[in-house]
Amino acid sequence: MAELRTRRAMAAGLAGAALAALAAFGGLSPVSPDLAATVTSGTPVDQGRFSVTVLGAEAGRDSASADTPVLVVTMRVTNTGRETAPLTAFERGVGARVGGRWLRPVPFGSRLELSEGETSTQLQPGVPVRLTKAFHRPEALWPSEATVELRGWEYDRGSFGDVDGGGPWSVPDSGPPVARVRTPVTMAGTT
Repeated sequence: MAELRTRRAMAAGLAGAALAALAAFGGLSPVSPDLAATVTSGTPVDQGRFSVTVLGAEAGRDSASADTPVLVVTMRVTNTGRETAPLTAFERGVGARVGGRWLRPVPFGSRLELSEGETSTQLQPGVPVRLTKAFHRPEALWPSEATVELRGWEYDRGSFGDVDGGGPWSVPDSGPPVARVRTPVTMAGTT
């Protein structure tokens, strides 16, 4: 019986020491649910599948329909993977907010500008390109600053791909973005 008490006391002492060590090194501190870095435009952000540098944003009207107010975000994007990625895949990892309000993306609103005015719908591995992404903007909203949220990409070896070209890469539906990029907004007539 005495031996059982000694073992219990020793186990309780070891558990207490482990708990104290865990607390001493911050292991019991509350974990922030949002670990996203906040950076300014011009700072490269690693999304996992893409390296993205937000270059700026412009508030204006869509050139296809002058009645549609838009916010256009310009980025430099490099596909860091080994396979070509369609723009539709890249778009899943980008969102924009103005004044705490989410902006709805313009469907198929990404334009990939290559050298001398050429365009493409594909992101080639290792080739940095300039890309613009448009978002619907409320008529009365002429912001001086926007926040672009970049979500992280995860690789799943067991995945065979999906219909929009994400392949084994995916953007999780939940969790914080990898970065929030604050960028000034310039005013323009049409984009």
